[in-house]
Amino acid sequence: MLDLLQNPDLTSLSAIRQMDLARISGHAGTHLLRLRYQPGARAILHVALGPEVDAREGTIWFYAASKAAKLARQHPEARFDPATGALFQAFPQDHRMPQLAQFVAEADSLAPRLIGGPARGAPDLMRYRPGLSATFRWTRADGQVFFVKQSAEGGVVAQALAVANLADAAWGRVISFAPVVGLMPELGLIAYGCAPGVPLEARLSSAAMAQVLEALRALWSLPVVPGRVLDRAALLDRAARAHGLVALFDREAGQNAADLLCRLESWKVPVHLRPIHADMKLEHAFLSGFQTTLIDMESLSLGDPDYDLAALDARLTLAELTGRVSGRTAEAARQQIRQRAGPGYLWFLACARLQCARFFAQRLDPDTIPILRQVLADC
Repeated sequence: MLDLLQNPDLTSLSAIRQMDLARISGHAGTHLLRLRYQPGARAILHVALGPEVDAREGTIWFYAASKAAKLARQHPEARFDPATGALFQAFPQDHRMPQLAQFVAEADSLAPRLIGGPARGAPDLMRYRPGLSATFRWTRADGQVFFVKQSAEGGVVAQALAVANLADAAWGRVISFAPVVGLMPELGLIAYGCAPGVPLEARLSSAAMAQVLEALRALWSLPVVPGRVLDRAALLDRAARAHGLVALFDREAGQNAADLLCRLESWKVPVHLRPIHADMKLEHAFLSGFQTTLIDMESLSLGDPDYDLAALDARLTLAELTGRVSGRTAEAARQQIRQRAGPGYLWFLACARLQCARFFAQRLDPDTIPILRQVLADC
């Protein structure tokens, strides 16, 4: 399962099999959702536990030396596996993000401050990144839906301010942003209202893509200065990390990724810094009439607009390869993107394709290897 992860500091990792996941977690249906791997330091296995248990997700942590055993002594709710030296925690327990369990336990009392009133039931987990963040969908008693995000890094005050500045700068334009409705900095919590309309993915067409691109053009011209910078060095660093993980998962795809990385390093493309979304996906843009609302603005950066275009282009390829959109629809939308691209666009597209390949490699699913290879080979 993890045979290629030969690491002298995490010796038991490469020998892990499906049956080991069940033993480590104590749940028979445990299977891998996603891998995060830092050579020489740690491996984080985000796992699903199956429908028969209340906690549907959990995390298996591998650390160098005896850190996992020490953490097990500090966290009585955790489960330590002596055979592998791994530590298991069921969601919402997370030793790198202790405020997560507190939020889940105290959600009822926190609802008025976060979503403006009592909630209709518990927050529903949408996305969990162990040790980093969690996103919940939460319905208020009156039926209004909100999205609550929790981050280990904090910074929610700065994020709320950034969204407010974006909204002010975009007043009267064709672009808007999901509003912040609640904030709890002490727990790293920020709540957003729903974006109006439907996501681009659900209404994908040449015209819909053109509308989203006009909104992005407005974003790139806004008089705001994001705190993050996504320049050439940052993009090359991302590409190198993506290559490292892809190469561990599949040798052929790893060679394709290595070739792309060499091209990126040798191709001197200027990077023009503007405020960009930096994490554009088909589901991050909502269309309502002539207005486009962008969500997930946490990645807002100073970067090149071509990177936003390339990210959408790469996501179109994924949607096409996985059968979510037809080739004809994807190509029509892609033409809209490339008509607006700059002369160095293919450089940014290679960066975006490597990020998509990393997405597949993290899941270690053999069925996706043909898609992984094609994502890189066609670039």
